[in-house]
Amino acid sequence: MEREQIALRIHNILEETGFPWIAINSFALYLYEIISELNEIWILVNEDYHPKINEQFLKVFRLISGLKYQETNYYISNISSFLADSMPLHILSGLVIKINGNVINPSFRVIISSSKSLPFYGVKILVPSLEWLYLYYLANPVKKDIVNKIVNRLIKGGINFSLLDTLLSNFPEEQKRDILKILEET
Repeated sequence: MEREQIALRIHNILEETGFPWIAINSFALYLYEIISELNEIWILVNEDYHPKINEQFLKVFRLISGLKYQETNYYISNISSFLADSMPLHILSGLVIKINGNVINPSFRVIISSSKSLPFYGVKILVPSLEWLYLYYLANPVKKDIVNKIVNRLIKGGINFSLLDTLLSNFPEEQKRDILKILEET
């Protein structure tokens, strides 16, 4: 329960700022009950609010890495990291997902508008759609087991192919079909 209390503290700080945010990565997977342990907190915020949220966290948590641009093989983002008591806290903004030379770059507004609220110890936390998480983890070559778990959850709850089509709007039709085929075949 200690880690959940840290997550609730982070939630309360974010709610006090009034800036919109979304739980992503392992935090979202935990809220969707796809993984069973909460080992770190990942959130996505609007680029305009990232420095202001950092200011709030600097008052209570230890800075690990200040706001910087980061690019990996599967995403591009601005990132800052803190140590919230004993738990790593990572804040991303301007997130772009890269798959096979193409990018998924919806605005924060689009991601938040397709998000849902999940209960967490008496509060509600916004998480991106499973469709967005599917693409995020599909881009990460070492997380294929997570992709399978997300696909299984999508199949049980229904797949929003219209949202997937919007998220993949920059993709050539052939690559879009390949990505959708994975969902259609399961």
